[in-house]
Formats: sequence, structure tokens, C-alpha cells
Amino acid sequence: MVYAERAHGEAEAINEERTADNILQVLPAEVITSLPNANVADAIGRLPSVTLERDEGEGKYVQIRGTEPRLSNLTIDGINVPSPEGGVRQVKLDTIPADLVESVEINKTLEANMDGDGIGGSVDLKTKMAGESPTLILDGLGGYTPIVNGRYVSQWDATVGQRFGPQ
Repeated sequence: MVYAERAHGEAEAINEERTADNILQVLPAEVITSLPNANVADAIGRLPSVTLERDEGEGKYVQIRGTEPRLSNLTIDGINVPSPEGGVRQVKLDTIPADLVESVEINKTLEANMDGDGIGGSVDLKTKMAGESPTLILDGLGGYTPIVNGRYVSQWDATVGQRFGPQ
């Protein structure tokens, strides 16, 4: 048997899922940043019953429980986000970096207080907020792939923030 402590954010996410009135999945920042996600769609695609519609290998649209991407709703901090493309309902999630998101909540069933346009489900991105003290976070990932004569792969991110003025 292997025993280990869960990350603090992951334990909070599990408690939030357990106490929710509907079928909810929460993906905290600790899990998002612990894996090499190119964008927020790749991070969401790691959750159960969520698949991605991919373009050139990179996650683009989210499909919840096998429904079409156009049947899912996207909100950022609770505010509906319309598609920037004409004639299309779904929002491309490959343009949102995974490091800008504090957590992702996926509602797989609608409640009475939610908009009815997310028949397949609703994805709510919670963005990071600056803390009281200055913050500096540097992340780096590196690796080697033997595909196509081999090459080195790296990804570097930096986040700097501080709250100014009243909350």
C-alpha cells in the first residue's frame, strides 16, 4: 500500500464536488500546473467524460459526455463568453493559456439558476487573482522526443502579480 498526502487544492476540489447539488467536476491549479498542458483545453481534456475536438494534435473544443462542442457553454468567472467566430456557438479554448486559470469547474447537469444554453454542460474558468503580497512564479518543463530525428522540447512560464488598491 502506498500512502501520501493530497495536495491542499486537490482536497478542496474533492470536497467541493462532494457537496455540490449537481454533477460537478473541479480541476484545481495544482493539478493543471503539475502536467504539461499547452492550453486550458488540454487540461480540461484530462477529466473523466470530457473529450476534446483536436486540431493538429492540440485540444480546441470541449465535448462533455459525448455531446457536440456547440452544446456546451463557456463562462469565465461566471460571465458567459460568446464565440468570436460568426455562425459558431463553441469557443476555442486553445487560445487560453493553462497558467492563467486558478480552477476549472465543469457542470455536467444544469441547475435552475444556470443559463439554459449549455445543454451538454457548462465550463466555468476561474481566473487567478493577485494576492496581498508580491508574487513571482517561474515554471519550466523540458524533455526529449525521439520522433522525427529527435528534438528537445521545453516550455517556460512566468507569473508576476500584486494587488494594488482595495479589494
